Amino acid sequence: MTLDELLNKDENELTQEQKDFINYYHYYYPVIDSPCVMNKICKYIESIDFQIKKKIKSNGDFDYKSLQSKDFVLNRALYQQILEKVVNTVKSWEEKRKQIYSNMVTRVGFQENLDREILYQNLKNELEDICSNSEQLANHLIYLFYVDKPSYNKNILWAVAGKQIYENLKGKTTSFYYPLKNDNGSLKFLYDNFSIERYLVSDLEGEEITND
Repeated sequence: MTLDELLNKDENELTQEQKDFINYYHYYYPVIDSPCVMNKICKYIESIDFQIKKKIKSNGDFDYKSLQSKDFVLNRALYQQILEKVVNTVKSWEEKRKQIYSNMVTRVGFQENLDREILYQNLKNELEDICSNSEQLANHLIYLFYVDKPSYNKNILWAVAGKQIYENLKGKTTSFYYPLKNDNGSLKFLYDNFSIERYLVSDLEGEEITND
């Protein structure tokens, strides 16, 4: 039985071992678009047009450079090392997933091999061995995930470089916009009204920002 056949099999026809396998597969694998409950919720939210760009008078596609440091210049030699490390790592995750599927290992095996936090931290450590400058590393990773490998799960980017991206943004803007529940708001979602509110970056001063 192939993986697709197993995933598409009627739940009533699954053995308990197969059910456990599918649950662990969806939960632990870090780079796939699985049909878990959270992803289903996210897809539903993404399908709704909030017209946020229109509300805040913003036009055009997202500019990934807004996440990078001002005046950043790509170092091709360094970038190539970072690119190879990320590509090879994501590839190894995929191969590990296939190996786990073929072996139908136990839950312990899944936790040992596919715990996302451990995988992301290991990748972060290996990338820091290549570039110890967190600002330069983050800038190059942003280029990688938005230009060369836009299909990669950006959770990886934020897990590895989220804190530095926040620092980049903090140094380039004094405010940001966020949807807030508001009975009088003009945006509607799940029977509630929301409005786009402006917050000052200084309001976050003193808050602990992590890569989690």
